[in-house]
Amino acid sequence: MRKIFTTLSFVFILFSLIGCSADSDLTSLQKQFIKDVEKSLEEKDKWLKSDSEESMDLATFYEEETHFETNLYKYFDKDFEDPLFQEIATEYIKAVKEKEVAVAEYLDSNQEKFETNYFDAEDKRKDALKLLVNHYPLTSNAYDIKEARLEIYIDEILTDLTLEKESNNTYTIKIANSTGADWEDFSIDLYLVDIDREEISPIYIDDFSLPSKKSATATIEADIADAIGVKCESYFGKVISKKDTFLISNSFE
Repeated sequence: MRKIFTTLSFVFILFSLIGCSADSDLTSLQKQFIKDVEKSLEEKDKWLKSDSEESMDLATFYEEETHFETNLYKYFDKDFEDPLFQEIATEYIKAVKEKEVAVAEYLDSNQEKFETNYFDAEDKRKDALKLLVNHYPLTSNAYDIKEARLEIYIDEILTDLTLEKESNNTYTIKIANSTGADWEDFSIDLYLVDIDREEISPIYIDDFSLPSKKSATATIEADIADAIGVKCESYFGKVISKKDTFLISNSFE
């Protein structure tokens, strides 16, 4: 099978909106939790942009970094009166705690275990933040929150791709970047699927760039007559939004 990533064409793309509860639907406790999450992430941004963290050794850096969200522990046994919010908040707080434990127990004694536990916990925290951003009204522009918004947009784009059959052995997939940010060094793992959504053949679109509000078409030549759709397995790449750069990835396995 041969894959060709073709030229970019100009289009005007409307931004998609993240569906979430209105602020008026939240309890005072939910609003306070969101406010504390936003504040802690904004404070972490200020610290990361300051000169103080540059002079730290790695151990001190991780110790300092984990402190910014430990104020959320006070919410661990609280009743948020919303099962989804409760689950998200619980998972977020547990992930923060797991990061703190990884630093305290393994940073100085077992580097491999520290890295495994710390970054697994950080992934869980980011997953919980992504759910919080997707379902509830966060207004902060903290780096982690902007990253979560971008990943949600990209997830929506890449899980809703359409396969068009051009001839017996030629298919095209249009990818439109409506995120408001430029994609660079992007790679996407896809599968052609049949009528039952069973995977038929892998497709790899590697190392491409796609500016904001533009679209591109991938042309695939494959001798598979029963392919009727496509689904995304994973992606990763660099996303540049104004002055910020994000390394974003996700897997849908």
